[in-house]
Amino acid sequence: ALWRPDTMVCRQTFAKPSGTALRTILDAGGPTGIQWAPLLELSLGGGRFILCQMQITNRLDTEPAAEYLLANLLRAVMRPADAPNGMLRACTPVKSSMPKLLKDLRVAMARKSDKATVTLIDGTLSSQAFQKTLTQVLPARKTIVLHNLTPATAEIAARILDVPIMLNKATIKKKHVRSKEPPKDVPISQIIR
Repeated sequence: ALWRPDTMVCRQTFAKPSGTALRTILDAGGPTGIQWAPLLELSLGGGRFILCQMQITNRLDTEPAAEYLLANLLRAVMRPADAPNGMLRACTPVKSSMPKLLKDLRVAMARKSDKATVTLIDGTLSSQAFQKTLTQVLPARKTIVLHNLTPATAEIAARILDVPIMLNKATIKKKHVRSKEPPKDVPISQIIR
């Protein structure tokens, strides 16, 4: 599926894990095969991490699939069997649109981390803020969603979680953006089953 307006589903994907505790939720690839994963899950101790590189927040106005994916992802992580009335705490940069998006989706929000069953950490936070937030919520052994990681925050997450997390930067040629044909070097996601 190619997302509007420029066909990009994600700008950076994770190298598809092999032989690690990471589980691929969504595959992506291109002419060289399905070797990338923009959506991963990691079970660690009694908690779980969702690592998401999908272009969700900046596509909600142009791509209906982005809202559908966000709603389903939140529904899945906020309704575990042991916590049917989940609340989310969002740790985002000050100018992030994520808090408004979550409010529009009527997500139950927690102001304090001890009240949250799920913590969403935006990877575009400063490296220092990202590391501090991740190390603070890690001992709680709850669900943590890491969204929109940068190379720096992916490296921090890999070090703290002790798993290999490698990003691949997707490329797009300007001449393909206006073309009706899909670009040949852009990752194409498979449909989640």
